[in-house]
Amino acid sequence: MKDSVNILFVCGYGVGSSVMLQTVVKKALAKYDFSFDMEHTAAGEVGGFTDWADIYA
Repeated sequence: MKDSVNILFVCGYGVGSSVMLQTVVKKALAKYDFSFDMEHTAAGEVGGFTDWADIYA
């Protein structure tokens, strides 16, 4: 079993929406007792995270 959940936030337009969403989700998940790692990237870079990410947002 994994120690943490990996969440990847993807932005398609380069305006920072993935960073904003990551911030909101991080704040919401902070009250739960489980470990998670988060990254954000552009849509064109998603292929580099396919082995890492458990959840795409």
